[in-house]
Amino acid sequence: MIPSEGILETLGKMRSKLEAGSAVGYSLSGVILAVGDGIKDLKIGDRVACAGAGVAHHAEYVEVPRHLILKNPQ
Repeated sequence: MIPSEGILETLGKMRSKLEAGSAVGYSLSGVILAVGDGIKDLKIGDRVACAGAGVAHHAEYVEVPRHLILKNPQ
């Protein structure tokens, strides 16, 4: 965006998005706090990573479909 719109315009757009409180990002990692019905391969306490634009937000708590979750093997 900077090459096409300039640094000031880009900064202005970034600030407005941050001030609006909209979700950003498309990946996350964390620990499972709850598991939905029918999920057999994940349990509370498992460490996981997730990717999915529009689903995996940088937030304290998120609900993510099973097919977007990868369990950490450790």
